[in-house]
This record gives sequence, structure tokens and C-alpha cells, in this order.
Amino acid sequence: LRQTEQVQIKTTSTHALSVEQQVFFKEITEAIMGSDDTRRTEALYSLQTDAGLQQLLPRFSVVIVEGVRCNIVQHNLAILIYLMRMIQSLANNPALSLERCLHELLPSILSCILSRQLCARPETDNHWALREFSSRLLANICRSYNINHLRSRVTQVLAQVWRDESCTLAALYGSLYALNELGVDTVHSVVIPRAAQLHNDLRKVMSDKPNVVDKLAAEKLQNFVIKVLVHFVKIQKPTGLKEVTDYQNMFGGFGEAVHKVITSEHTSVVSGSTPASNNNVHSAVLHRSGSDRRPSASTQQQQRLMIGTKQPVTSLSSSPLYVVRPQSSPVPVRNSTQQPYVNIISGSRLQQSTSVLSRPTQQSTYYVSGGTPTNSYVVRPSGYKKMIVTSQRGTSSSTNDSFRNS
Repeated sequence: LRQTEQVQIKTTSTHALSVEQQVFFKEITEAIMGSDDTRRTEALYSLQTDAGLQQLLPRFSVVIVEGVRCNIVQHNLAILIYLMRMIQSLANNPALSLERCLHELLPSILSCILSRQLCARPETDNHWALREFSSRLLANICRSYNINHLRSRVTQVLAQVWRDESCTLAALYGSLYALNELGVDTVHSVVIPRAAQLHNDLRKVMSDKPNVVDKLAAEKLQNFVIKVLVHFVKIQKPTGLKEVTDYQNMFGGFGEAVHKVITSEHTSVVSGSTPASNNNVHSAVLHRSGSDRRPSASTQQQQRLMIGTKQPVTSLSSSPLYVVRPQSSPVPVRNSTQQPYVNIISGSRLQQSTSVLSRPTQQSTYYVSGGTPTNSYVVRPSGYKKMIVTSQRGTSSSTNDSFRNS
């Protein structure tokens, strides 16, 4: 004899609400279900941040459950999306605990994932977005409330769709997306053993000249299955997957496509990591971008600056002067008729040194004011401040000097 057992489901307990709470509850529900996006955004933000909603939570749960039940029958996609966003706001509220309402909220979320039809026009309406959003919400709740083996029980409900021969491709897509959100281990236990059968079913649907809805669902499901299997191979790295036949033995008809994606990505990574040839240094520098044409380390070592000792100059200010000479090719002497420089530290004029002007062309010398020669400036009487720099090639043409208006 078959034994039956009576189970009594405890209803959600409610408490008497004050007038303010009743007004707040009415305003929130009307704003979320209404057509004003600004009010809806404010209402959802209030549900996510308000710390005094614990007494209102059972009533919000009843509104969500009844709203999902009615609008799935009426194929009202917009209201279903608003209700799922309402659950998300409540779940993200740090002052709320949904533990006492999960027995009502989880079936509503699963209904938005696994229903055969969620909208009036499946060929144009984006019901896929609702299934994906609900799947992410379900996975988030399972991670936050891991009570009474909640994750394993949800996985069992999602796996039942794969054993139902009358389920639609849209319901299979929702189940697969939710299983993928729950983790790689659920994919390994539910999807991998049924991958070959799923490929055969999809090929049968495509060969029977399906309508627009079934064709769109089959293509979307097939592409997502390949994406999930590629992600599984990257994360789990199962042993024994080398040739196409190995992938086909594990993934059935999807094996060839998965092998192609994995091989192409591996080839691109290997080709991108090959070091470039360094035989021609100048050619490598020229092929760099304009902002990265910096000399190599060997070039910098060959063109180091030879910093001399302090040169005492009695007619100038008390600041030290350094003589900087490029070690590379000779530099021509600056024009002796140029205007004298002004010391930016003391403000006194720098007198032109006759010994410097009388030096030959190969030993041109610049007097640099300040402590660090490479960061020193001199100012002309005309008001221009000039920074003395040394070219990496050893020349001092006008293109190698950096002028800045003071």
C-alpha cells in the first residue's frame, strides 16, 4: 500500500503595521510596479539600504510570490524583471535576513529560470536576460545562505530539467546558465554526462526545419554550451585531452568545437609570447611607438655624462657650478655673442668666461647652475627659462634643448 503523509506548510507570520509602515509599503510596491523609472530606482535603492524593513519583509515576500505567479501566466516580462530586481535589492540589504522567506522566494526565482515561456513574443522579446539575471540572483542567494544543503537541493531541481523530454530549449538554457553560475563542480556532475545527448537533440531540432523561435533557441543554447565546456576545460584541466577524439569522447558532438577553441587560444598565446629578435637595435627602436623610443641600456652606458669636480668661480654667486662634458661626439661651441645668463638661485648675471670661449670646438663646456646637473636651469634676461639637457646622441642642436616660458 502506498503511504501518504500530510505536510503542513507554515505560513509567513505577519505583524500589525503602523500607519507609516503601511504608507511606505504601498508607495514602494506601486513605484516598483509602475512606469516611472525614477521612482522605481528610488524604491529599489530604499529596499537595499533601509535598515527597518524586517517587519515588512513577509509582506514583500507575498507580493513577489503572487506577482510572479500571475505574470508568468500572463507572459508579462517587464513585471517579472521588476520583481526579480526587488528580490535582489532585499538580498543586498545588509540589515535583512531572507532565511525565513527563502521557501517562498526561491520557487519564484526558479520559475523565472525554468518556465517554458516568459513573454508573449519569444522571437523578439529578450526573455534570455531575465533567465540570466535570475540565475545570477539564485547563485548569489545560495552562496549567502548555505543552510540545510540549499545548494545541493537547488542543483537537484535544475538537473530535473535535463531528464524531462518535454522541456523546451529555453528552459534548458536557463538551467544550464544557473548550473554554470553555481560552479564548475555542478557542471561536471550534471552537464558533462549529458553533453552528448544534448548535442544529438540539438542536431535533431535543427534538421527538422524548426520555426524561428526553436531555431534561435537552439543556436543560442549550442553557443553557450560550447562556452561552458571551454571554461570547464580551462578551470578543471582534465587529463587525457590531447586529440580531437579525446574531446569527442568526453563532450560528444561538442568535442570538435571545444578542441578548436582551446587549440586556437593556445596557439595565439604561444605566438604572442615569442620574444622579438634583437639583432638590429636601431631597427627595434625605430619600430617602437613615438612615446617609447628610449635608448637601450648599452646606449646609455656608452653616452654617460662625465661629471667634473667643482670649479670655483669667485665672480659669481656662492652656489656651486659643475662642468658637464658629453663623453660621446664633440659638441660645437655656442655663439660667443649670445646674451649672458642669469643665475636663478641668486639672481646675479653669469659672466661669460673667456677660457670657455677660447676652447676648441671639440671641448665645448656648459656651466650648469644648481646641485644636480641634469635638472638645472638658466634664465636669459629676455624672460625665457632654459633647461640644459644633453642629447643621447651627443649633439646639442636646437632640437635637443627644451625651452619653457617662465
